[in-house]
Amino acid sequence: MKTITSLFCALGLIIVSVSVSAQTLHPSLGLTSVPLSSDPICSWTTYLDPDGTYNSSGLQAGDTATDYTLYEPNGTPHNLFTDLQTGKPVLLISGSYTCPVFRGKVATINNLVATYGTQVIVYVVYQNEAHPYPDVSPYHTFSMGVPSYPYPQHLTYGERLNDISIMQADISSTVNATILVDGACNEWQGVYGPAPNNSTLILPSGIVYSKHGWFDKAPEFDIETDINNVLSTLGMDISQSFPLQVSVFPNPSSSDKIIFSLKGQEISGNPSVSIFNTQGQIISTSTNLIFEENENQFIFISHGLPNGMYYYHLTSDNRKTSGKLIINN
Repeated sequence: MKTITSLFCALGLIIVSVSVSAQTLHPSLGLTSVPLSSDPICSWTTYLDPDGTYNSSGLQAGDTATDYTLYEPNGTPHNLFTDLQTGKPVLLISGSYTCPVFRGKVATINNLVATYGTQVIVYVVYQNEAHPYPDVSPYHTFSMGVPSYPYPQHLTYGERLNDISIMQADISSTVNATILVDGACNEWQGVYGPAPNNSTLILPSGIVYSKHGWFDKAPEFDIETDINNVLSTLGMDISQSFPLQVSVFPNPSSSDKIIFSLKGQEISGNPSVSIFNTQGQIISTSTNLIFEENENQFIFISHGLPNGMYYYHLTSDNRKTSGKLIINN
């Protein structure tokens, strides 16, 4: 929960209604039309990250996102402001075929699309090759490429498109998310951060919710936790994202005793319940739950929460679910 608490302390307030339109973003990156295949790739200054985490480059949690229009390999445009107007969060993941870390995350990306694809807009932004062969890496002063991926750094936008087509033809690396192509002058990477495989999760308000220097790298970063917290705080229905189904009663509640009942599932492990206010701040967390004789029910003591709407996060045996809780004493 470190990510959500630090972010909300910084922001103070977060939207809870998906109908709220996106705020004014920082001006667009500048692309106004799809680049030509013959457009040369602009030179790129080597970026040597001070500690190898890539946490300090690009936009950070709490920043206002920069608008962009980027294009799919077939030329279909995608604009950030327009996407945010749908009320859905936008997840941007950078990568390139020669990056072994990115290739190792393709399964995670595809799982995100399968699980959250109707609730979160997921893009992979294809950029400079992180490990071109035999060229020097843009993140080091020497070549980090390998002969098994013999792809040099892109000299033209068309070469960038070609590497995407090679990646998508590789069954072990086929990306199911929509792929956007960074501009010929690496416009997106220059703002969202030079990094081999980072990610930026943007709220419908236009505020960056989380930044991963290395996408979904445990234990510091957990993209599913980020997404679940965002969807829950936005009040979006995420029940289909979890195998764990729960009912809560009474809800609205006028009592300190709130009963959680797992539907047709026995409780195993050590379940915990966390309560968040509408600003996303943790109000209460408890693992000392009172179990009913019925093996799939337990009581959570709310300790006199003030009247209002809250969100609960229930974890049991590595399964999770979230929902709304209303206190009305």
